[in-house]
Amino acid sequence: MKKIIYFLISVFFVFSAPSCEQEDYSDINITHDTEEKVTKEFVGDLDSQIIIKDMDGALVNEIDMGKTFFVIDNTEGNSDTSEWVITKGDETITSKEQMVRLNFSNPGVATVKLTSTRSSDGKTTSSETTVAINSVPVKSRFITDPVADAETVAIYTSNSISFTDTSEGSPTQFNWVFEGPETLTSTEQNPVMTFMEPGIYNVTLTATRDDGDEGISEDTIEKIGFIKVEQLVVELIRAVATDSKIELQFTQPIAQDIPAGASSEFSITINTKNGAILTPDIVSIEATGEKTVELVFSDKMYSDDEVLISFNPTGILKDATGNYVPEMITDEPCVYGHNLWSGTDTEDESKFALSTNSSGSGFFKFVDENSPELPMEPYQGRSCIGFIRGDDKIGLSVMQGYTVAEGDVVVLAYEGKRIENVAGALERRMSATMASGGNDANGNWSSANSNGGDNEWITVTKTINVSADTNGVTGELFLTFFRYGGNSDTAALWIDNLRIYKPNPRP
Repeated sequence: MKKIIYFLISVFFVFSAPSCEQEDYSDINITHDTEEKVTKEFVGDLDSQIIIKDMDGALVNEIDMGKTFFVIDNTEGNSDTSEWVITKGDETITSKEQMVRLNFSNPGVATVKLTSTRSSDGKTTSSETTVAINSVPVKSRFITDPVADAETVAIYTSNSISFTDTSEGSPTQFNWVFEGPETLTSTEQNPVMTFMEPGIYNVTLTATRDDGDEGISEDTIEKIGFIKVEQLVVELIRAVATDSKIELQFTQPIAQDIPAGASSEFSITINTKNGAILTPDIVSIEATGEKTVELVFSDKMYSDDEVLISFNPTGILKDATGNYVPEMITDEPCVYGHNLWSGTDTEDESKFALSTNSSGSGFFKFVDENSPELPMEPYQGRSCIGFIRGDDKIGLSVMQGYTVAEGDVVVLAYEGKRIENVAGALERRMSATMASGGNDANGNWSSANSNGGDNEWITVTKTINVSADTNGVTGELFLTFFRYGGNSDTAALWIDNLRIYKPNPRP
């Protein structure tokens, strides 16, 4: 009976025990050591894979020269070390990064070799592939600083232009030619060129790339009349006399380290109201801004004086380039500097506007001698204001007020010039409201054709007693010019150097 029982037990174990061939040990945790568990999970072989992608993430096996692409270690089997050797011609690139950024400037074939290693067990695997670098033809292009206005870059003599090559196709050789009154050349990729001779210049850029056995790629771009160089002239724009100082405003930057001897190039004459002629000494000279120079003299200007400045250049005062001196000036009148309109002048168009009660076809323009409408050389500075009265009235409002108190005496002054009989008047109105064109603060004074010299600049002044001449109004007032009368298509009136100040007569 025992033998039968032992036999049955043996049969049970034989048929119930699993086969060794069917057993899967991969899910059995035979240790509590995590590192050992990971090691046991990755004991398979490595399968080396190289992925090549462009900047858009697309898989590629060829790419245009000059474009960036990436080689990526995508080895299966959990490798943790990458070693790259990339060769193209004589160029060799090595890296231990998992992803390598590449960019080749010449055509050819790049060979990419990758060795991947799994440090846990030292297993390695290698693979190799190639990337075709396609040839791209050279296309010449360039940009400039200063930037071209339309199709031209305009500068003054002795100024420079920076040329930046933006050619396609990765050229390595550059030949620039600047042909005009003088011919300049350069083989730099991004030259900075200084032009000393005025005139029109053509610019030619030939960009070249030598591809060795595959030949040469070359392209030329030519821009006719691309550079306009004007003769730099350092002119005085305006002279403003305030007390014992004169500020000279020039058209071009002035050398900031002015030698003291430069004061000898200037002379000052003061014509007083009672007929005296004074010639004060110049005490000092210094640059007070990029384009401004200040003279200090040994007297003082008063509101009823005529101060004249002269400059006889001997080469001491120069522009910022050191190549030019300001032009000679003789007896240039100085504007009285005490102006209740701080900074207001016909240079700043933002401080003037059409009055709200203007009507008809009249207009005003900010002009100079080259303007298509109402051209006129300003009395001083770079612009003046021209008026045409059409079939009704035109008002020009000063968008900055001036403040007066009871008992103040102020002088409104400007330079005026006319051609033909303007058949009307330039009426001056004052109001407590900006740009209204109202006359609630009086000011309806005018006289036909006396508001500008007949084809010559004259100084026009009007003394205002506050508050007898302002309808009792004090505080901040605003001025509007109104142009009335006349219907000629050619008659015109101009004003310049508008100012209002408290008189300070010479004692």
